[in-house]
Amino acid sequence: MPAIDQLVQLQRRLLEGGTRALVVEGGSISLLDVLLARPEWSNGWRVHVTVCVERSASRYDADVAARVERMLGYGTRPGEARTLQHELVALWDHPQARKHTAEVLGYQQAIDLCEIHGLPPQQLTGPAGPLWRGELAQLIHGAHLAYARQQRRALAAALPALNDIAERVELCET
Repeated sequence: MPAIDQLVQLQRRLLEGGTRALVVEGGSISLLDVLLARPEWSNGWRVHVTVCVERSASRYDADVAARVERMLGYGTRPGEARTLQHELVALWDHPQARKHTAEVLGYQQAIDLCEIHGLPPQQLTGPAGPLWRGELAQLIHGAHLAYARQQRRALAAALPALNDIAERVELCET
């Protein structure tokens, strides 16, 4: 059963069971598209939408860069923290898991880096790892910023439809 059908069923059960509030949170463009294509999910609920946007593009860029660096183990000693690279090594030999993980920003870029350069992912955690980490950080950083731009465009396009189903739509700056 598609996830949207599961969500609609869950919401109906919650509503029938007396649940008064439900928070659907996230920045998934595909989820937003599906929710707007199936407005019956909102039947019986008072919908309030809050769209958060960054207050400063340069601050957001710096925050993303810092998160990517933490994800890749910058500022830690080897073996001190589990990194994206370690997680990639753990799932590499599981093609089904790798296929699903490749849909996640960060992992997608790490898998691409390994495939393009013919690297086994263990090289990303071994002695040569720090030499590849900078390139991987740039790839992931760029992908995160590109996705954020897509999110903003999708939300801007969705605002009229959100206004149709929501009691309140507000923008906030973070």
